[in-house]
Amino acid sequence: MFIVDTNFLMKDYKNLEFLEGDVVIPITVIRELDNHKNDNGPIGYNTRKSLRLINDAIDNGYVLPNGFKVTVDEYEYPELQKNDDKIIASAKFSGGTLITGDL
Repeated sequence: MFIVDTNFLMKDYKNLEFLEGDVVIPITVIRELDNHKNDNGPIGYNTRKSLRLINDAIDNGYVLPNGFKVTVDEYEYPELQKNDDKIIASAKFSGGTLITGDL
């Protein structure tokens, strides 16, 4: 199982389709993507395409085009202030591997 970070999807929306396993997307990631969907250039484009891909998967019974399941971790982790910490907490509690585009 993979937990995806915001930057992983903002760099290339196709990254989500290349993962060979089920995917967890923290609600924090969806909110961060939503905040960048109107950006110009490749970041905005990849953000919009990522959101469409996630929405299409949800509409398709939480299944990605590659056949793997997608789950949205809707827990807010209110005890944490930073979004990165919330995403890491999601990975920790989901028991998966965090995939990030951060250096």
